[in-house]
Amino acid sequence: MKLINVIFHDTILYRWVRFPQTKLDKFIRSGAYNDYSLVELKRIRKKLKFAYIFHDIPFKDFWQCRCEELNRKKLRDIVPYKEQKSLWLHINSKAAHDLLCDKWKTYQHFRDFFGREVLFVQDSEKDDMGFRGFISRHSRFIVKPLAMNCGKGIQVLDTSMQDISSYSLLKRYKDGFVAEELIVQDDSLAQFHPASVNTLRIHTVNYGDSLEILWPCLRIGCGGSIVDNAGAGGIFGAVDVDTGRIVAVSDEFHHTFDVHPDTGIHVLGYEIPRWKEACEMAKRLALCMPDCPFVGWDLALTEKGWLMVEGNYGPLLIWQIAVGKGIRKEFNRMKQKIGS
Repeated sequence: MKLINVIFHDTILYRWVRFPQTKLDKFIRSGAYNDYSLVELKRIRKKLKFAYIFHDIPFKDFWQCRCEELNRKKLRDIVPYKEQKSLWLHINSKAAHDLLCDKWKTYQHFRDFFGREVLFVQDSEKDDMGFRGFISRHSRFIVKPLAMNCGKGIQVLDTSMQDISSYSLLKRYKDGFVAEELIVQDDSLAQFHPASVNTLRIHTVNYGDSLEILWPCLRIGCGGSIVDNAGAGGIFGAVDVDTGRIVAVSDEFHHTFDVHPDTGIHVLGYEIPRWKEACEMAKRLALCMPDCPFVGWDLALTEKGWLMVEGNYGPLLIWQIAVGKGIRKEFNRMKQKIGS
């Protein structure tokens, strides 16, 4: 009976019968479509309901991917977040998940690709001497919590401006923190938003006998933020795999861009420097983790070349959000090739 209920829960009939009309009304009232007329809102309501029932697309995914602009055929191409997540959880191992969710374990596994000094601090007495040595070599450095994402908890510290100790930092980061030497990014990417390290997110799929690059994006900070995460207000440009050229730029708030909103520098059409080198590094990283067929690698460009920032376990929507269309064809082909 439990299995039958689980299967029924994923059916169109279930979503039709249990459609959350109250949540839909609340979503509309939240201001997502404030700029639309009453006639347009009526049309969008119908399409939101259709997308939810027949394609299992949540309201937020619908809005972020600008699905109100898509016809019903193109709507089928949208791959919702939870469908991506279901696949990644199925094909990627738990050990890989645990490694990529822990910044210190990630560094230990991929230290040859980091190109900078990293220190883990968990005990103020045991690790204090190492921390003192670290800050004597790096007066400015970045601090990250072990397991948070979307740029949360990250800060840049400067010992010339304030007294910093491992004890004071552990009051905030109770589970410990990672201190990293600052990345000095190449001017070619720093020009868009100098306050943040603007990283390239490259997804790799390891089929066992071959590797593929899918859905790369350049992520750029905004508003003086030190992080480039979309969840922290950054923008992102979808990159063409073959040419390294940015073909569409967006944020998570229904806005598209040609130029950076702060600096006015053209992002759309920009060609990522040393693109082939970035792809090759992503493939080398993927080979270091064969039990995790799908990973999103964050890479930063310095004068000496690309280096690894972190690996990301799990799905992302930002390619679909940027281009305003779905990835269903590529996604299904990938699933079939993986054998899932």
